[in-house]
Amino acid sequence: MIAFCTHCWAEIDAAVTKCAHCNADLASDPRTYSEKLVAALEHPMPEVRKRICWLIGENKIGSAIPYLVKVADHDSDLFVGRAARAALTVLLKGASGLTADCL
Repeated sequence: MIAFCTHCWAEIDAAVTKCAHCNADLASDPRTYSEKLVAALEHPMPEVRKRICWLIGENKIGSAIPYLVKVADHDSDLFVGRAARAALTVLLKGASGLTADCL
């Protein structure tokens, strides 16, 4: 199974707990779920970035708005850009219901 380090995005064995490329301890990542999703917007596979945009919108992660704007404006994949714009639409329409970590 293909897996990626959530710090450097190097391809790794799914069973490892420490990245051989950047030495990150994958078993005790202190980042929140929202922070991991935002970091995943830089994943090398477009289909993953597209899914992450959707997850950010579904989970109403307002703190991701600036990152989604960047993806919408600059991602080389048309479908990822569309997914980012769709997530932004969801977030901005429901701005009053955003999580406490937003903006």
